[in-house]
Amino acid sequence: MPNVPTEPSAPPLLHDEAHFRRILRRLTLWPLAAVLGVTLALASLVACLFHFAQRVAHTDAVLAHLWRIEKLTLDMETGIRGYRIAGERTFLEPYERGSPLLPAQFEALATLVQNDPRQSAELARLREEQRLWSENAAAVRARIEASAPADLAQHRQGKTLMDAVRARLGSMEAHEHALLRDRRQMLVRWRIFTMASVLLAGLVLAPLLIVSGRRLFAWLDASHRAAWDEADRERESLQVTLASIGDAVIATDTRGAVTFLNPVAVELTGWPVEEARGQALEKVFPIVNEQTRQTVANPVERVLRDGAIVGIANHTVLLGRHGRETPIADSAAPIRDRAG
Repeated sequence: MPNVPTEPSAPPLLHDEAHFRRILRRLTLWPLAAVLGVTLALASLVACLFHFAQRVAHTDAVLAHLWRIEKLTLDMETGIRGYRIAGERTFLEPYERGSPLLPAQFEALATLVQNDPRQSAELARLREEQRLWSENAAAVRARIEASAPADLAQHRQGKTLMDAVRARLGSMEAHEHALLRDRRQMLVRWRIFTMASVLLAGLVLAPLLIVSGRRLFAWLDASHRAAWDEADRERESLQVTLASIGDAVIATDTRGAVTFLNPVAVELTGWPVEEARGQALEKVFPIVNEQTRQTVANPVERVLRDGAIVGIANHTVLLGRHGRETPIADSAAPIRDRAG
């Protein structure tokens, strides 16, 4: 038996698949877990930021409705006062325009402040005070339309009621302005905190990902090199084994072109490996019947067609390149990879 070099063991990271997978998980799961954790934390911060932004927008909406109610109420008062002084119906236009719009504004405001007990109670009082003023204004209008003498007590009552409406609106607006100030300050703080957190996360994650990436690529590169080294060792071992066989060995590709000759095949055919590689097998390995001198069918064609081992008939002679004739008796067999 020829001396075949002992194949060295593969590196641990390729020799043990379970070890390979453990290393791969360790180099990828921790960075991914860190990125996921930081992402969730930043998402929570952003959600809080949006929450405070929505609270600021909500307060702005409440103030806008309070302003509309105040403007409609003052327009209605102006219309009644002008009608009382001038006695002309054209002065009633602000009153008549504002009266049907006011209920919708109250309902919209009630929806906005429904979660604020203080403002909800204030709104209930405001609606009652505005209702009393509207009743007083309707009575004043009726007296004017009836050409009845002015009732000074009635006018004083109307002024008192309107002062109460204005005071109530001012109280509600002051409360909302205080909320707006606090919420804007909180929004600014959370915005600064979120930006600082994003910056800190970047400062923490960037080195972690860089180090993990470098380790992963270095490990994959080592694995790649180890795989190539292992393949080279297997290839060298195979070539040494084939070169040490006492029989001639010729290998072809799936088209029948020569890819390999061992030294015995080189000697018998007279074809150096470099010249034979890529040549058709019939050219490198011409065989004839020893008695009839008829060309014998190339067994590789049947191997490629049928995928089975094919023996060579008896009394077959190999015609060497330089005229040497060698009786042969051997076979051709398929070489299959894992895919068949």
